Amino acid sequence: MISKTDLRRAEKLLRELPYMESALVYYDSLAETPLTRRDRRILRVKRAGLRDSVEAAERALSLLTPEERKVADCLFLSPESDLGEVCAACAMEKSSVYRKRRRILEKVALAVWGGGL
Repeated sequence: MISKTDLRRAEKLLRELPYMESALVYYDSLAETPLTRRDRRILRVKRAGLRDSVEAAERALSLLTPEERKVADCLFLSPESDLGEVCAACAMEKSSVYRKRRRILEKVALAVWGGGL
């Protein structure tokens, strides 16, 4: 059973994905700069954690149908879109968008965390 907490975690992961990807690029650029051994270790740990999160989110997104992916892109991965814009972009009613949103979050939670935590 997928809990509300799992759905919130999945939504947070999707909303933060663009920021995590840009942070990963930034951390990768720091890899070539002179750093102390301690700072290099911290950077390596942060990069690994971000990379794992980004890869998990991308794997989860790959499980979505094309229609679900379009809704996910509009809802979570694009700059602040309001529901009216999402409905127009996806040619769906609000109720359909809400159903798709729930299904997307369930799939992401199952793919990333394996369901109820």
